[in-house]
Amino acid sequence: MAVRAKRALSSTQRSPFTPGQGAFPPYLAGRKSKQAVMRSRMEALADNDPLATNIILYGPRGNGKTVLMDWALRQARARKIYTISLSAAESQAKWGLLNELSMLPNWLGEILGRFRSASAPGTGDQMHAKADGPLAGMLRRRSRLSPVLLALDEAHMMDAEFGRDLFNIVWKLQREGCPVMLILAGTPDLPRHLSTLEASFWDRSERLPIGRLGPETSADAIRIPLEEGGRSITAAALEAAIGESDGYPYFLQLLGEAIWDAGPDPPQFRSHWPTSTAYGHLSGGSRASITTIATRNW
Repeated sequence: MAVRAKRALSSTQRSPFTPGQGAFPPYLAGRKSKQAVMRSRMEALADNDPLATNIILYGPRGNGKTVLMDWALRQARARKIYTISLSAAESQAKWGLLNELSMLPNWLGEILGRFRSASAPGTGDQMHAKADGPLAGMLRRRSRLSPVLLALDEAHMMDAEFGRDLFNIVWKLQREGCPVMLILAGTPDLPRHLSTLEASFWDRSERLPIGRLGPETSADAIRIPLEEGGRSITAAALEAAIGESDGYPYFLQLLGEAIWDAGPDPPQFRSHWPTSTAYGHLSGGSRASITTIATRNW
């Protein structure tokens, strides 16, 4: 049997697997070295240590960059670090950052109001967030209350002026001793995009490439959630599922969910199962396209 019950389970028990964009998996497999680096940076930031260097996560879509960023944000909050999480894909990302910073205390809102009046859309729509401008002042004052972590997803889509000013501001504040740190996540093009910004010392950031999982960690991504849910999987079934996934985290979640949904005592594992179930909702060509993204040489 591909999957067998360890104990009596309800047929309606919810699957622990989470196939979806940015959804946190039941077990974060194969990222221990990255987690160790990020944990050390969060600890350094909490202690206002110079080792709190900025972090850049990059890799193909679906390999878990957003999940890893979310994990880092959880680590930061547990250490009483003030976090701001935004997506550069949003056209108003720069205003979102300013809004977050203007929430505490009230007088920051007055600065934001004056700032918006000076650079409102229709009058150039430029941020003008220079090293000694309003954004720098907000970050500096906020960091006096507690360390600050700025997390920017989809950073490969970051506006050039915003990105350049943001890096320059953070670098200036870090040199002043302010506990402020950036963590960026984006596609494999992100380092190349950052190199075009002419930003101060972005290349001194900790760069963490995120790729596919190996056979052992791929197996853990399926086996451990099943076992924690009271089920197990045969070695043959697990090997077949790993082969179908190509080590791609998104596919591992799809396959894991298909195995779970088959029930605690499904039919004998065959080469087409659970593949047809897991990938059945993908439109024609979608799986091939995703696989191309996952396996492309960047």
